[in-house]
Amino acid sequence: MSHPTRPAVQTKKSAPINQKFGMQEIANWRLSSYNPGMETTSLDLVYLDRDPLTDLPSASICLKERPAHGSAEAGGLITRPCLNFVELDAEIRRLHAELEEIRARAKKKFYRAEAMAVGAA
Repeated sequence: MSHPTRPAVQTKKSAPINQKFGMQEIANWRLSSYNPGMETTSLDLVYLDRDPLTDLPSASICLKERPAHGSAEAGGLITRPCLNFVELDAEIRRLHAELEEIRARAKKKFYRAEAMAVGAA
């Protein structure tokens, strides 16, 4: 299934999202990106007793896709291969920090939109 590209973004960085994209374009892109055959994606550990490149144990974190019907399948790696627990723990902390930053940005955007909606009413 091919995914549509996002609408072209204007180069003016200070423009609010509703000026960069029309609300209908955003709704269409969001609906077309939804894949009902893929219910969730989660994270999982990939552990190799013997990494083919180093002949040492290694571990990474990958995306695990959980289809609506059938068994889970491993997706792409989202960390570099780690040769010990300390390296893996650092990668997990990095992912955690990235998720916290995404959460903070989303929270600001949702609360800002809510405040604008209340102010417009």
